[in-house]
Amino acid sequence: MKIAVYCGSFNPPHIGHYQLATHLLASHYADKVIVVPTGDAYPKQALAPAEYRLEMVQTMFANEPNILIDDFELKNQLVYTFHTIQHVQTLFPNDEISLVLGADNYQQVSTWDYYEELKCICQFLVIKREGYPTPTPIPQTKTTIIDLHIANISSTSIRQALAQNDPSFCKFIQAPVYAYIQKNHLYKNVNKRKK
Repeated sequence: MKIAVYCGSFNPPHIGHYQLATHLLASHYADKVIVVPTGDAYPKQALAPAEYRLEMVQTMFANEPNILIDDFELKNQLVYTFHTIQHVQTLFPNDEISLVLGADNYQQVSTWDYYEELKCICQFLVIKREGYPTPTPIPQTKTTIIDLHIANISSTSIRQALAQNDPSFCKFIQAPVYAYIQKNHLYKNVNKRKK
């Protein structure tokens, strides 16, 4: 079985994330997609608390039986991608595991901590991104370049629109996710946590 590991902040999860994950299944790049939201230690501005992002991702993929949500990175303060892939290996020890990367991240992957170990235990599924050149496969890696035409959506723009009560970006968020954001007043005070 082919397992694709899709890590990200999902801040918030939007239809671009959904289209990518479902395309991997429909185009047989993967039999299952493991979605792994990053924890709160991830160095990113305006990051909504992890428990909210986890629930939004669970909401978005609720009707996709072959897309599984894993909270491994939320349970650990400092996690490198190599550790996440190791964790997935324990769940699927006999299966082929690939890491999903955007072309921008793929250009930097050789600088990551534990890169040499990482490339030995997984393949790379690289998604071409608008504004970036088509990546050249890195030598001594198993890399597949995927030319996927999905909505080019900025999570930053979505958060800004939500903060300003601008409904123009609502079309990029699934209705149940948008309802969750509104119910929990997210992206107005991102430091607010559940009681």
